Order: sequence, then structure tokens, then C-alpha cells
Amino acid sequence: FTISKTGIIHALGCWFDAYFYGSDNVITLSTGPAAPGTHWYQCRLLFKEPLAVNASQRVVGNIHFDANNSLSYDISITLNLYGTQIFTKQNIRLDDQMYQYLQTPPTNIDSNTSPQNAGNASYLQVQHADPNTEPSYYQH
Repeated sequence: FTISKTGIIHALGCWFDAYFYGSDNVITLSTGPAAPGTHWYQCRLLFKEPLAVNASQRVVGNIHFDANNSLSYDISITLNLYGTQIFTKQNIRLDDQMYQYLQTPPTNIDSNTSPQNAGNASYLQVQHADPNTEPSYYQH
């Protein structure tokens, strides 16, 4: 990709789109930042050594995923400034990452509504620290 603004690359943001082709239509599952939230999230792949870049420079690289025994992936990332010997690289065990999910928070629903009486909607239950307080439900 071509850099539009001088800065420092500290990380890559990653997500995926899956396309399910049926006989009549295509269903898309997107985990991108503009898509509705799912239980698959975007992730940040941080570099220990950031890469300084200038506007109009071209960055090329490689991301390699290897399945590991933790039902996750080991990721190797390399980014290079095209035409130079300047690069950064990082190896990441995806199952060891601490994620901060930047989703729009769900909307709090009426306290009298629970998944048992709310029809087919999907809800997240939040149990409060005080065991005497009823749980809150959020539609998502």
C-alpha cells in the first residue's frame, strides 16, 4: 500500500470477510470495523519495533499464519519500505494476545426484558458484582 501521510506504523489492524455462495444468493459475514459486531473481532498485530514512513512511500509485506496446538495461530509479519532495506517484523502467538474490542456498545434494553421473554433477539447478560442486583441485558 502507499502511505498517504508521514507517520509511524505501530501495528496492523486485521479482520476478515467470508462469502457463502448459495444457489440463489451470496451471504457475507464481515468482521470489519464498519460491520455489525460478531463474536469474531478485529485484532491489532503490534510491532515491537515501529516502522517510520513518509507520505508517498510504498509499504509491502507478508503475513503468514500457522495453526498451533492451542486451536489458534502463530503469526509472522514482515513490513518493508519498498526499494529499501528498511523493515520491521514480529512473531505473534494469537492466543496470547490481549485484545481491546472496539465495537459500538450494545443498547441497554428495558430492565423487564430478558432473553426468555424477548422473542428471537440476541442478548448479552451482564451480572453485577453485587449478587443482590438483578443482571442487566443488552441487545446486540
